[in-house]
Amino acid sequence: MHFAAAHQLSSPFPASLQTLCLWLAAIASPPQSLVYGTCKTYLAGVITHHLEMGFAHPLQADSSPLLDRVLAGIKRASAPNVKPKLPITTTMLHQMRAHLDVQQRRDVLLWAMVWTATAGLLRISEFALTSINDTERTLRMHHLRLVDYDGKGHTLVDVGRSASPLRIRYVILHLDASKSDLLRAGVDITISSPTALGALRRYAKFCTAPAITTSTPLFHFADGRAVHRQWLMKQVDQLLLLINHDPRSYSAHSFRKGGASSLQAAGVGDAAIRLLGRWKSDAFNLYVRHPSLDTQVELNSRL
Repeated sequence: MHFAAAHQLSSPFPASLQTLCLWLAAIASPPQSLVYGTCKTYLAGVITHHLEMGFAHPLQADSSPLLDRVLAGIKRASAPNVKPKLPITTTMLHQMRAHLDVQQRRDVLLWAMVWTATAGLLRISEFALTSINDTERTLRMHHLRLVDYDGKGHTLVDVGRSASPLRIRYVILHLDASKSDLLRAGVDITISSPTALGALRRYAKFCTAPAITTSTPLFHFADGRAVHRQWLMKQVDQLLLLINHDPRSYSAHSFRKGGASSLQAAGVGDAAIRLLGRWKSDAFNLYVRHPSLDTQVELNSRL
């Protein structure tokens, strides 16, 4: 009613499409500045009130895209101005190495986790505990198989207890479920990065206790507890500061991004990166610079 009076409308009901659009624009603007979701809720309330008063649905007979455009504008205007998080690249990981003591179990655990996440292009929920109650997706010791040059598979315990160093060619990390695995059939991830393999071999030396079984969390503390994302990111934030990067510009998703961007920097094509990262949608394009853009910049610089 206040809106109707302010705009000299004889009666707000039944409202025309133009009136509804004007009203939505008004409540989305200062001083109210209502966000998109709230505007949609208010609109639903107005439509319900129309029907309760015996009027027809105010939008049913109008096929104009005007309302959709107004709502789209409100959604864009009310979206938070959040900068996309940056990738943690392999170059950055190598810089972090100088600040780790690989004789200490905690640092060895951290090093193995960040390299497995980056080389495997993993989502945070795929390699670290994200909720105390969400233990079903926790990686276990039996999910990782290290394959030597003879094609024989080994566990981390095997590698850690071996009297002579085993020459590992690659590892297979099995995920029981992941975001892109809609049928929950499970997926195998191959990791052959020399640095990642070295980090896992070093971590294996701390996985030899008699209490460790196939069901022990893959990445665990000395007492057997699975590593939580909060602990992981706290350590990573400290390392980022030590190599002169602002932790606020990075997130737990930065390992996946960093793996993709590092592969591209190494000359790996988009199709292969998309396959390695298990991307099913165009969201892949948010992780890497499109080669065509680089080509355009290079060619144009010659003018």
